[in-house]
Amino acid sequence: MIIDPPNDKLLEKVGGCKYALAIACAKRAKFDLVKKADELACSDSTAISYAAREILEGKVKVVYEND
Repeated sequence: MIIDPPNDKLLEKVGGCKYALAIACAKRAKFDLVKKADELACSDSTAISYAAREILEGKVKVVYEND
């Protein structure tokens, strides 16, 4: 479970869909592990926490195919 940032604030960013939040965090964490490995190694957070913070800060947007 992600404690920081709070799940309720993250769900607001993705339209309230828990599935979309899980997929977005996983995809972004996978990207971060490849592209930002040095930055993650220096930080004390996991790739999932780092991805969640990026979503909360608006650096990553969740886009639905139908929109």
